[in-house]
Amino acid sequence: NYRKLVAVDAGNTTHTGTLTETIVSSILIPANSLDALCDLFFSYDYGKSTGNATTIKVYLNTANNLTGATLFASYNAGSYRNGGFFRKMLLRGTNLDTQASTFTLLNNYISDILFAATNVITLNPAVNNYILVTITLSNTGDVITTKRTILEKLNLVP
Repeated sequence: NYRKLVAVDAGNTTHTGTLTETIVSSILIPANSLDALCDLFFSYDYGKSTGNATTIKVYLNTANNLTGATLFASYNAGSYRNGGFFRKMLLRGTNLDTQASTFTLLNNYISDILFAATNVITLNPAVNNYILVTITLSNTGDVITTKRTILEKLNLVP
């Protein structure tokens, strides 16, 4: 088995001075593109060239906007860095187990999730879904660049 690309946003978009929550990346999960049982691997890469914290949130929705979206991860990005995070999830039918609570860091490698609570949200693979990444800057002079957003899948049924 190998990972297969589901969606990518090549990004490289710079955002400056946005003090309200703003969508900086949106990736479409096309209807019927996920398997009934599969691992999903989500990653987001960014660059931050200022010293203030930036809140990054990740949502799932059936529309390309935040209305009715389900928050499943949040992260407070530090200053002056090229960074990224990775999130592994398990899809069983319409249950998407994000394998950690909403308020934990996005980085959930094995050592981080050994004792984490499960967080199951609904994802209907028969319809289009979107993963939306938002930022909220804390200062009008702050700058963040979205470099890349990727969703891959690994089919768990031979």
